[in-house]
Amino acid sequence: MASSSIRRPVPATPDMAAAQLFVVVIAATVFVWWLIERSSLGLRLRALGENPHAARAAGMSEPTSDDGKRSVDMLKTLGTLRKPVDVPSQVVHGDLFGTVLFAGAAAPGITDIVPYWRPAPWASAVVVVDSLAWGGADDDLVQRWSDQPEWAQMMLRATMFRLAVHALHPRSTAGALPGLARVVDIVRMML
Repeated sequence: MASSSIRRPVPATPDMAAAQLFVVVIAATVFVWWLIERSSLGLRLRALGENPHAARAAGMSEPTSDDGKRSVDMLKTLGTLRKPVDVPSQVVHGDLFGTVLFAGAAAPGITDIVPYWRPAPWASAVVVVDSLAWGGADDDLVQRWSDQPEWAQMMLRATMFRLAVHALHPRSTAGALPGLARVVDIVRMML
């Protein structure tokens, strides 16, 4: 037998891994789009953040816990500060702060992919909001990213996003709200 007729498996290459990751990201993006645009949870998140009166009229109840009510009140206040922006959307990661692990000098590990169709600066703003609210970051972090397009509006939208998730997520705790309230104050001063 000639050894040239034996087929050996082709080892995975970085290009193949990247292609597989790309397919996973596209599939996840389609799923998240469906979740936000077509599911009842997505409808609740959008309605509460965009028009609380319409949400109530459609039979969607606002949170009943004290911190949920405070979160919605802050969300409504911030909603009056939104202005149109002209920043293109793309697939971004919506929870880098919570899904990237660091271990010494090793490369960071991403534990989950949370795709959203938003402007790139929005994803940066979510990281800043999370870092300020729960990561112990100082207020100067906001200014370090201020060269991003529409930065104040991206911070506003990221804060509103976190407030809406906090208000509607069944596992939200009252302990998370003080950090978000701090970010609300920072964002209001930016605008």
